[in-house]
Amino acid sequence: DPDPGEKKADPEQFVKPPDVTAVSRKNLSPCETPGAATRKRSHGSPSLRKSPLGPSPKRLPEAKRRSWCRSSLKGTKRRKSLPPVHQDVTELSKSISLDLPEIDRLSMLLLSSFQFSAQKLEHVLKQTDGFSPEAFKANAHSVSEDLKRYMQKLKRDGTLKSCVEDPKGILLDSALDESVAQVKEYIARFAAECRSWDQLLLRYQERAEGTSR
Repeated sequence: DPDPGEKKADPEQFVKPPDVTAVSRKNLSPCETPGAATRKRSHGSPSLRKSPLGPSPKRLPEAKRRSWCRSSLKGTKRRKSLPPVHQDVTELSKSISLDLPEIDRLSMLLLSSFQFSAQKLEHVLKQTDGFSPEAFKANAHSVSEDLKRYMQKLKRDGTLKSCVEDPKGILLDSALDESVAQVKEYIARFAAECRSWDQLLLRYQERAEGTSR
C-alpha cells in the first residue's frame, strides 16, 4: 500500500524530449521537403562547391601562355637541323670523281665553289639597273683562270698536300718532346722508389718472423 504521506509523481513533470524530426519539419518552409533542404545545404556550402583539383582562375592565363609558347613545337618529336642555304651546294662535292687523288679533288672543289658563288652573284645582280652580263662573265672567267694558276702553285709548294695528308706521321715539336721526357723521368724515379720501399718492407717482415720463432 502506498504511504499516504508520499506525494504521487505528476506525469507532466517528466517532459518528453523534443522530436528532432518535428523540429526540423517546423523550421522548413511549407514548400520545402526534407530532401530539398538537404540538397540546398549541400549546394549552399562554399567548401563543397569548390573542387580542390579544379584549376585556379588566376593560373588560367599562365597556362594559356605556356600553350602558346609550345604551339610551334607541336607535332615534332626532336630537334631538326636547318637545311643548307642552297640545296645544290651539296652537289658540288658529289660531282667530283672519287677516283682522283685527294689533292686534285680539293683543287676542283675550290674551283667549283668559286664558280657556284659567281653564278649566285650573277643571279642577284641581274635584278639591278645597269648590270652587264657580258662584262660580269668576262670578269668571272678571268678570276677563275687566276684561281686555277694559284691552285697549281699551291699544289707545287705542298700546301694542298698538307691539307689532305694524315697528320699521324708529323713529328712532335721540341717543347712537347721535352715535356714527355721529363714525365718519363719522373715515372722511372717513382718506380725505383716504390721498389726500394717494397724491399725494406720485405726485410722487416723476415725479421719479424725470425723473432716470433
